[in-house]
Amino acid sequence: MNVRYISNIVLALLIIGLYYLLNKPVVEPLVNKSVSTLTANMINSIVINRHGRDEIQLEKENDHWQVKQPMLAPANAIRIKLILDLLSSAPQSQFTVTDKMDLQEFGLEPAAITLQLNQQQFKFGKIESLSKHRYLQHNGIIYLVDDKLMPLLNASAASFIDNQIIAKNLKITQIQLPSNSKTLDPSPIIIKTENGHWVSNRESIPTDTLVALIDAWQHSYALQVIPLTEQERLMLTGEKIIIQFKNQTALELLLQFNQHNFSLIDLDKQLKYQFPISIKQQLFINKATD
Repeated sequence: MNVRYISNIVLALLIIGLYYLLNKPVVEPLVNKSVSTLTANMINSIVINRHGRDEIQLEKENDHWQVKQPMLAPANAIRIKLILDLLSSAPQSQFTVTDKMDLQEFGLEPAAITLQLNQQQFKFGKIESLSKHRYLQHNGIIYLVDDKLMPLLNASAASFIDNQIIAKNLKITQIQLPSNSKTLDPSPIIIKTENGHWVSNRESIPTDTLVALIDAWQHSYALQVIPLTEQERLMLTGEKIIIQFKNQTALELLLQFNQHNFSLIDLDKQLKYQFPISIKQQLFINKATD
């Protein structure tokens, strides 16, 4: 290999290296310990915009979060917290956006997902190949952050609905359940509180069973929640469950069973809460005590 050929190779490598250095984003010292000056308690509005998909809107109302779009439903508090944790998360590095930058290289133009907290926008880009952190653009700065939030923001809109069928601020005072016995007494089972004790219209049911059943209903979580269309709602059938609360409100549900699970359907909210069949005995009176 002659000297001229080697010189040409070295020169080409130098040109490529120089081009890379001139165009590489200048990683700056971390000025901020977090990606925003906002804090979680300042936020009352969340909008998740997914390129080519449905937009999700969540709003805070009287300290409780609600899904506003694409359906109306109570929001999952755990998922809200995970989103707002972004505000206090520490970036790995950062660099300022300049006019010479091609934001497409970072997956930021267009961004696959844009998160809006109040009026501030956070654009999520690609994964950086070496560090495996994700590019996040906010307020003229591109950060490299842990890739924890993207799977949540990519989830279905229904996954943002609260899985707890009874809100934490509601306390049960009475519940009407369908009877398990079709031959002895097919009338509904009614359990209510009297003088601080739980009683039932079925004297054979022990008090500790009533207490455990009410507690199970008070803290029941569905495996998943499915929004219903108006047409589906009109065609529904099932046994009726009525729950009354201390604040004088009531919740009416339809009960449906199949071999593998059962569903509790809130007709007012047009939501179907699905539970595994294995917890049936926790929420309903069995035939031995009915």
